[in-house]
Amino acid sequence: MFSWTKRSKRSFYAENLKRQQKPYIAPGRGWYHIYTFRLGRPEKVSLDWLPDYPGETLALVRLDIRDYASRELDTLALDFAEQIFRAFQERKKEMILRVCYDTEGKGMEREPQRIFVVQRHMQALGSFAERYADAILTVQGVFVGSWGEMHTSRFLRPDQICLLAQTWQEATHHALTLSVRKPVHLRMLAGNRPVRGLGLYDDAMFAGADHMGTFGDVPREAADWEEPWCAADEQAYLSGQDENILCGGEALAGIKLSAEAVLEELQKMQVTYLNSIYDPARMAEWKACRLPSGKSLYEEIGSRLGYRICVLCAEWKKGSLWVTLKNEGFSAVCQKTDLLLIRECDEGKEQKVQKVPYEICGLKGGQTDVAKVEIAAGEDDGEGKEEKLYLSMVRKKDGKPLPFANEGAGSRLLIGRWMVQGGLHGREKGNTD
Repeated sequence: MFSWTKRSKRSFYAENLKRQQKPYIAPGRGWYHIYTFRLGRPEKVSLDWLPDYPGETLALVRLDIRDYASRELDTLALDFAEQIFRAFQERKKEMILRVCYDTEGKGMEREPQRIFVVQRHMQALGSFAERYADAILTVQGVFVGSWGEMHTSRFLRPDQICLLAQTWQEATHHALTLSVRKPVHLRMLAGNRPVRGLGLYDDAMFAGADHMGTFGDVPREAADWEEPWCAADEQAYLSGQDENILCGGEALAGIKLSAEAVLEELQKMQVTYLNSIYDPARMAEWKACRLPSGKSLYEEIGSRLGYRICVLCAEWKKGSLWVTLKNEGFSAVCQKTDLLLIRECDEGKEQKVQKVPYEICGLKGGQTDVAKVEIAAGEDDGEGKEEKLYLSMVRKKDGKPLPFANEGAGSRLLIGRWMVQGGLHGREKGNTD
């Protein structure tokens, strides 16, 4: 016996996807400037007139608390800190936060004499920082050392660094990524566990052998455990981690490298953010170097800092949608992010959103991969209607969309459209084809 059943057919029309040529601006990556505030002197700063740098979504916010090295943070300091956090949040500048007792290379002279004072300051500031966790990319250092950079301090023994890191993370309920200066710090904080919620910052990239991580004025008892380190150590550590580690800092004018070597080193280091003006000599060198594309090396680096996810193509085959993705950046997306498929018809009046079972954070810098999108059976209603298909990346912590590096991409990217059409399909009874 022969029977007829109705079966829908999809006709898929892919968009002609092109790589974005203009500067890539996206949250949680890119160039930054430094903004310094002395918490004991709020009357000398007008937050209404903070300089703004178009194209930069990040800002290194440095809170100088030298005036409180021998006492508790008072209401004046805490209120000012909250005003600062709110000002950057309103300007949509994600903060790289650093708290320090020194901004002139006099860490041991200006930091507290006892570690419990540092802990008390962490506990006081932690609750404020936690409130603004969505506006803070990472926290650099554990308050101590010259410029807050975890060197030239009396609190550098492993047990002291672990104590300070634990104090800060408990004060913020582990809501923030904590970045430390060297791989040895990551190892001591992680122990034998996988690294989670930790980052690495390096303020001497490309410096050469004269910045290998040895500090001449560190007390002998602190210096005994110190390990000299260099870029190769950091690269080796980063390449051995399954988890994405947020990495950034400053590039000093040191060793001379070709443009290709600079890009290769930044890729190995998985760099997400860099100071846009320091070191001036290095920045001038990068801006003067022209690439075959016509862009300067500085522009190319800026376009590739952090993630840069580009959709190369979308295809419908074997009953599924296959999307080819390439991360043209130096690093992966370091914050948990969902990949979403949005199906829209009738000029946006009807919309279906589904999460794509693909870990976008697993796409490392320089890698290409294919995401398979299954459309559940029984969703072929709406016969004869055209549907537009969009992809979107949405950061979990704040729901903020991360743009693709394609032309025309905003909060979402049109990858294709299809028409669902019905028809009669014949089969012999009993045949399960």
